Amino acid sequence: MGEAKGEVERQQGIKKRAQEMYREQKNPDGSNVREFDGEPELLDNKATLANGDFVVLVVKNIPTPQWRTFSKDHVKVIEDGLGVICVCEDREFSLTHTGESLMEGRHYWEVTVFWKHTAVVLGLVRPYDTPLYLRTEHDYAENTNAWMMDLQSGALWGNGESGRVRAGRTRSGDRIGVLVDLDEGSLRFFKNGKQLGPGYPADSVRGPVALGVQLVEQQKFIHYGHHGDTGYQGHKVSLNPDAQWPDGHTQ
Repeated sequence: MGEAKGEVERQQGIKKRAQEMYREQKNPDGSNVREFDGEPELLDNKATLANGDFVVLVVKNIPTPQWRTFSKDHVKVIEDGLGVICVCEDREFSLTHTGESLMEGRHYWEVTVFWKHTAVVLGLVRPYDTPLYLRTEHDYAENTNAWMMDLQSGALWGNGESGRVRAGRTRSGDRIGVLVDLDEGSLRFFKNGKQLGPGYPADSVRGPVALGVQLVEQQKFIHYGHHGDTGYQGHKVSLNPDAQWPDGHTQ
């Protein structure tokens, strides 16, 4: 079925994540059950078709992900809402998130991160919308409102995690994926399509949640009478609206 969705995407441009395929149920004599007589069977990517099966394609309306909640004096949103750059100074923390209030189901986002020096923390946050929350550091163990990964080391932070789990750093230009299963309460991170570390196990995450990124801008320093900054300025995180789910994972 995964190959069939791929063929639909190639021929019609409908992304696989927006496709649902259903197999019509059959009567004992082999004829198709009429729509009002029986529910069609939802097919997953591992399903196989038999000769004579009748399949219905349903195209889902999936909103384009965007950065929707941010502090305007700390963050600049670009690329029609897909990209975010921190514009605050003196090592101020700034949180941006996508504004959903997801409570159930499986969800996947992917971003491309560009930096000079790493100062990016990515993951899930509770979608509160207050200036105090958006201008606060979130990557510490006692914070129960965030489940995040420091992309410098791959360390997990928030909700009891304090950096002890380190999956390895990422590089500028890497694609970072975030997959949450709210039905089982787990969270996984991916780098260029491959799982990055263990993530948060089942029963760790509860909604409502949204995708969030914490940025830090331009750390000032004084060294032997010289003034400068660490080069944090210009960090950018861009959502990939057409991201494919990692191999072995489906919506």
